[in-house]
Amino acid sequence: MKKFLQCVKSGYFNNPVTIERVEPLKGLSELSYDDFCHIPVMTKSDIRSTSIETRELESGRCVGIFSSSGSTGKRTYYKFSQEDQDVFNETARELFGRLGVNSDDVFAVCAPVGEGIMAHCMIWEAIANCSGYTVCPTPSPSNVMEMLDNIPVTIIAGLPSVLDFSLESEKGTQSHKTHLRMMISGGHYMSEAKRDRIESVWGIEWYNAYGISEFFGPLMCECRCKNGFHYNQKCLFVEIVDVHSKEPIEGPGKIGIMLLTPLWKKGSPLIRYWTDDYAEWIDEPCTCGAFGRRIRILGRQCDVICINGRYIFPNDIEEILVRNSRNTLAYFDIEDDDIVCFLPEINGSCGELERLFDTEIHFKTKSEWPNINRPKPYYFSKTLKQRLSDR
Repeated sequence: MKKFLQCVKSGYFNNPVTIERVEPLKGLSELSYDDFCHIPVMTKSDIRSTSIETRELESGRCVGIFSSSGSTGKRTYYKFSQEDQDVFNETARELFGRLGVNSDDVFAVCAPVGEGIMAHCMIWEAIANCSGYTVCPTPSPSNVMEMLDNIPVTIIAGLPSVLDFSLESEKGTQSHKTHLRMMISGGHYMSEAKRDRIESVWGIEWYNAYGISEFFGPLMCECRCKNGFHYNQKCLFVEIVDVHSKEPIEGPGKIGIMLLTPLWKKGSPLIRYWTDDYAEWIDEPCTCGAFGRRIRILGRQCDVICINGRYIFPNDIEEILVRNSRNTLAYFDIEDDDIVCFLPEINGSCGELERLFDTEIHFKTKSEWPNINRPKPYYFSKTLKQRLSDR
């Protein structure tokens, strides 16, 4: 709270969108967390309803203008300041240093360079760690394998579903004579079953990172212990709050929505930003020796189903699909008032999925899949989400 109050008094939030939230705090000599919690949360709607000009800093050099992917609606736009870049570099070095990333590594960035900020951040991660990099903007299995055959790539970075799709291709599972030693993924979620399968086939380590367009990536990353996300606590204040009451959740094991507040002179300032991501605290010390709390990210609100107060997260479904099928696609819909799950083939996963949902499910095969904005291990129709949420 002391550092946040210093940011307030230094004018870090002096723009039309955030200044009203912090103006009452400027005369305070100290700030309690209870007082901080009275600041209204900021959401994507606050960003979408304003222009870049009304959300930018009063002063400070702009080094980039980026947009979100738009996967959950209208794109959001924001400015990237020099201090954003400096904090990014510090965070990338701190988090990836725990994984042993160094100047001998060569990153392969498997993400669209022309969309959003993901590919740019992955390139910057390599540069911040003095590593080399190459880009594979169309990461089909054949393109990824050709790249690995011809370039001494040691680290692949990209979406989990893109990476596992590429490396699990017929050619991929037969290719072991590469320099590859590590994968770092971000953008959505990865089950332990999927991680174990890829690691065992390729003999590499797979780590997950977390970032969002409105800040940057990686805000958080696993260490070699792969048990929750570490983050740069000097620069980022993290909260988990109840999804309905917005009251703080302090103890471990309780699920809520993660809020983020930057503690630096951000190009597009945010305060108590509602990430839409369900998370929980991990309080026990990490065996890697790092101090501070860790966070487990569980799923985005649009990807989660709640049945009678019980959450079903993306990884719950993916764990079942990966254990029972090589292909992890599943599409849930309503037909004639029945819940239907479309799978590439009917297999042993059927019973486990019924037990997970605690309801009868009709299973059908499906060879063609609806278009979606980004790859996911499964997806729900809108009618099904409404049906289950009403239970």
